Amino acid sequence: MAMWEQGTWDIPLIPGQAPDLKFGVFLWPKQANQGHVPLAGSSAMSKAAKEPDAAWEFMKWWNTPESQVGWYLNAGGNAPSRKSAYGQPPISDNPIWKPLLNAITTGGGNPRPMFDRYTELAETAITPAWMKAFRGEVPAKEALDESTRAATAFWQGIGGNATKAL
Repeated sequence: MAMWEQGTWDIPLIPGQAPDLKFGVFLWPKQANQGHVPLAGSSAMSKAAKEPDAAWEFMKWWNTPESQVGWYLNAGGNAPSRKSAYGQPPISDNPIWKPLLNAITTGGGNPRPMFDRYTELAETAITPAWMKAFRGEVPAKEALDESTRAATAFWQGIGGNATKAL
């Protein structure tokens, strides 16, 4: 018997690398002083991107369920960032994922940066502009500019220094 502390990225690779290894997956017991939660991958685009429209097209492709699951299952990247990927095979029907599915998909335990009113900033200032770009309503550059203005105004509104905000 052994225990190996690891992330989710190796779960799909171990059966192919060590087919005779019998293993299981579990979460460390939750303690008041630590925020261990299984997390999915994430993507970000810099304000300084030289080709924001091209970068945005790549990010849209990269975050499709097919790309996320393909990367994870075939290359051992971070767990998919699309919640829908966990509700269907090849993840939903794999017993190894059972201990993690609820923790990954509920979203209630994800750690946040130590930043005053971060969730409010992310959900009300930045996300709406990017959702417009995701739906194809505005170009990526316009969404980037709009989210920058909104984040700067939010940060200044709570007494933050705008030059350090972005």
